[in-house]
Amino acid sequence: DGTIELRDMPTLIDPSGKRISMARNADLAIMDSEGRERAAHKIPYGATLLVEHGTKITKGQRLAEWDPFTMPVITEQPGVVRYQDLVDGKTLTEVVDEATGIAQRVVIEYRSAGRAKKEDLQPRLTLLDDQSGEAARYLLAVGTMLSVEDGQTVQAGDVLARVSRE
Repeated sequence: DGTIELRDMPTLIDPSGKRISMARNADLAIMDSEGRERAAHKIPYGATLLVEHGTKITKGQRLAEWDPFTMPVITEQPGVVRYQDLVDGKTLTEVVDEATGIAQRVVIEYRSAGRAKKEDLQPRLTLLDDQSGEAARYLLAVGTMLSVEDGQTVQAGDVLARVSRE
């Protein structure tokens, strides 16, 4: 039993109302009634918090959830997604999971023969807003799995892509 203390953990509320951790290095501490720390847990970027700062908890209560196999790329603002240098067959391929039959778009490496390295394609997602044009840019590493479509409207807290933690 204790009270939750969130340390250095900026969060945002996603479109479904869940509180998402936006910190790279954050702690969730459990404090006893005397104000002493009884436990501390590292909370990864993109974790869904099931408790808020100051929440009274009981033994066995779940505090947070996350996917241990992937790291999400989460937008902090709303906008329209635009694919940049994501070209089918060159920097983007579709992979079908044999177990589930679900197709997933994945970033692949591309280097054209005879081109200088600086001319290579740089796969990325650009987020456009109504006011200033380009609101954010997300560079995508080889192996990144896309979760959004080109032209899709997203809200703060939406997952744009996932990177495998292999």
